[in-house]
Amino acid sequence: MMGGTSPYAMANIGQGGMQGVAAYAGAKKQRAADLANLEKLDVGLYNAKSSADLRKEYIDASKESRKAETERKVGAESRRTEEKYVDDYNAFIQNITKRAASSVPTKDINGLPIDPEERIRMIQQEEMRLFKQNEKILKNLSERARIPMPDFSEPAPRMTAPVKKEEPGFWSKIFGGNKPSSGAVDTRNPLLQ
Repeated sequence: MMGGTSPYAMANIGQGGMQGVAAYAGAKKQRAADLANLEKLDVGLYNAKSSADLRKEYIDASKESRKAETERKVGAESRRTEEKYVDDYNAFIQNITKRAASSVPTKDINGLPIDPEERIRMIQQEEMRLFKQNEKILKNLSERARIPMPDFSEPAPRMTAPVKKEEPGFWSKIFGGNKPSSGAVDTRNPLLQ
């Protein structure tokens, strides 16, 4: 590169630059070819390692999946069983309540209707008798359903319907009473004052 063939310096510099660029381009091509070969080797090794790792990961994942599926099935079956026991328990309680209500008459010996509060008391007594009679079954159901055994030593309080206050009707608002219902005094009608 250093030895020029021309007496002119610029021509020699130009020839040297051309040779330098050609050498640089050749080195770049060689480097690219080496990198391509190296990448092929790396990709091949990576694929070989990768496929083995993938196979192992797939096997591990399928084991985990099967284990999770088994646990899910067992858990679902267990929940279904517990729900069934709770349903059985509730059905048994409802059955006893219905049997007690249907066994208590609505009319007395003379054919007169029994007082509702007295009938409720009689139904509660019959429920208590049926609960005590079926205590073993109820205890077994409550244990399976994981529900605490209720105390049947005294009857549960019954909800009674609220007493409905009778609202004054249209005519009683106009003609009945000596005070208006809103509390305001109507000065137009002397009867309402």
